[in-house]
Amino acid sequence: MKNYITIAALVAAGATSANAEDIGVTYWDFTSQSGNTISSYTGDLLDGYTNKNTTAITSTLSNANVSLTDAGLVFGAANTAGVSLEATGNALGIAGNGNKTFCITVTKNEDFVYDTTAGNIRAAFVGYSPGNGQGSGVDIRFGYMNDGKLRAEFNGGGTTAPAATNWAVGEEAVFTLVMAGNSLTVYKDSEQIFTGTHSGINTNGAGKLKVGANDSAGGILKGVTISSLAVFTEALTAEQVASYVNYGVAAAIPEPSAFGLLAGLGALALVGARRRRK
Repeated sequence: MKNYITIAALVAAGATSANAEDIGVTYWDFTSQSGNTISSYTGDLLDGYTNKNTTAITSTLSNANVSLTDAGLVFGAANTAGVSLEATGNALGIAGNGNKTFCITVTKNEDFVYDTTAGNIRAAFVGYSPGNGQGSGVDIRFGYMNDGKLRAEFNGGGTTAPAATNWAVGEEAVFTLVMAGNSLTVYKDSEQIFTGTHSGINTNGAGKLKVGANDSAGGILKGVTISSLAVFTEALTAEQVASYVNYGVAAAIPEPSAFGLLAGLGALALVGARRRRK
C-alpha cells in the first residue's frame, strides 16, 4: 500500500472522510496474519468509514498451493480452488443490485503463463458467487485471461475487458472496481483504466467471497501475491479511491481531527512561505 502524503492530498482526504461516514467497509490485511487462520480486520479502518463487521470474519487456509507470508497470500503454484474468506453478501453489506466497490492489492511476481491444456480460461484475483464455489452463476469476478489481459465478469456471462495497462513484474498495484448502477469503473492505483457498463448484478446474500478463485473451466492463478482486500457498501468516487490507494488503513493516516489540523498547518505553512518569498 502506498503512503505518499502531500498537503493537497491531506486536504482531499479530509474532505473525502467527511463524505464517507455512511459507507461501510470490510477489510482484510493478509500481511499481518500467520498460520492458517485468516480474519477480517475489526479495528479502526479507513478514516471516516464505518466498520461493517465488529466481529471478525474468519476462514481457514486449506489450499496447499497458497502460502500466508509477511507479504500476503502467495499463489506460487498451480491453483484451482482459491481461498474462501467465508464472507457472505449479507455480512459484507453488498447483497442485492446496489452500488459496491472492491479494492484489491496485488503484486505481480512473474509473467502470467497458463497451462495450455486448460483452454481459454480465466483466473480471478477476487470473486463473489451465489454459492461457495466459483462455477456457473458467478456474480462478480475480476482477474485476467490466458492472454494476460485484465477482465471483469458479471453473472457468469456479461464480460468486460478493461484496457490493457502496464503492470511490470515485481510491481504492486491496487485494482479497484467501482459499480454504480449499471456502470463499471476500473482503476489501477489512482488511474482510471476503464469505464463502461455491465449487465447488472443482483448479489446473492448467502454467496461467499473468494480470492484467487478459478472459474468452472479450472483456472490457474499463480505468480501473484495478494496483500489486502477491501469491500465497500457504496460506489467510491475517484477522490476516495485515491485516498484508499495512498493512505490505506487508519493506522497509516491521522485521525479525523488531525486531518483538519494538518490541513490547517499546511495552509499556514504555504502562506508563510509565500510571505517570505515576498
